[in-house]
Amino acid sequence: MLINEFDYPLPNEKIAQFPLDQRSDAKLLVYQNKTISTKHFYDLPTLLPPKTLMLFNDTKVVKARLLLKNETGANIEIFCLEPHSPHTEVASAMQQTQSCMWKCLIGNAKRFKNDTIKTKIDDFELQITKKQTLEEGFLVQFDWNSTKTFAELLQIFGKIPIPPYMKRQNSPTDDQRYQTVYAQHQGAIAAPTAGLHFTDAVLEQLKQKKIRQSHLTLHVGAGTFKPITAANTDDHQMHTEEIYITKKTISQLIEQKKDQLPIVAVGTTSLRTLETLYFIGQNILENKPFDQIKQLSIDQWNATKYTPIETLKAILNH
Repeated sequence: MLINEFDYPLPNEKIAQFPLDQRSDAKLLVYQNKTISTKHFYDLPTLLPPKTLMLFNDTKVVKARLLLKNETGANIEIFCLEPHSPHTEVASAMQQTQSCMWKCLIGNAKRFKNDTIKTKIDDFELQITKKQTLEEGFLVQFDWNSTKTFAELLQIFGKIPIPPYMKRQNSPTDDQRYQTVYAQHQGAIAAPTAGLHFTDAVLEQLKQKKIRQSHLTLHVGAGTFKPITAANTDDHQMHTEEIYITKKTISQLIEQKKDQLPIVAVGTTSLRTLETLYFIGQNILENKPFDQIKQLSIDQWNATKYTPIETLKAILNH
């Protein structure tokens, strides 16, 4: 498809810069029986049938933006994208202590001339070193004088990376509001935004209506901020993202498919996790070997050949 087929006008005044005080008061567009209507998000439990299985992405946004000053007072921004060493897997990288290296974007990189910046908050000192220029960004090494984890380091020095279309500075409320209420596992650099309007009350109402809720994890990566420069979708290369899913959830998906009951993916991140599961299962059925480092990774473009039940069962067997 041509990228320009997706163009449409979006006036700035139509982009909410701050969320409503109550998450579930947001408007909800409903398409049903070929008719579009407007309701509120708190109406969601009345719109879904009982025995629906909902899949929620429980990734948690990390404070991946570090705003620093070099020796001359110039502003430098470090935006952590993905871990490089000693761990490339997000969950392990977040628990690293004392030293690690990440792929990063650097704002005002030309002023980062001495390749090292030191910063300190209380007794916690952090040293940031620009190690290597990459095709997209830089390799940046972090060293700190503490047994605190990298996740704790970002909590102290970092800021939540709100979307670039929100033309404002960070607000203290972003730390809490730019997270889903069910966020658990740190590692995303952007929130799975379809889930931001759920409240504990809405989740409880869904439960009372016998709507099943299950969780998976997709750590939203750099691709979410990457501008599309290709004229055709086929030519746009996406970054990879890590997913985590339990055997129990895969078994629930198989049950839903067998009983022909609805499965609702909460947002595009949950949806592409389910799509990835399908193609992982298909690769297993086709006896494709898996790289030990990349493990169960898939290509960007794939064709479907099996039923979802077949591919999901293949994963459980694997």
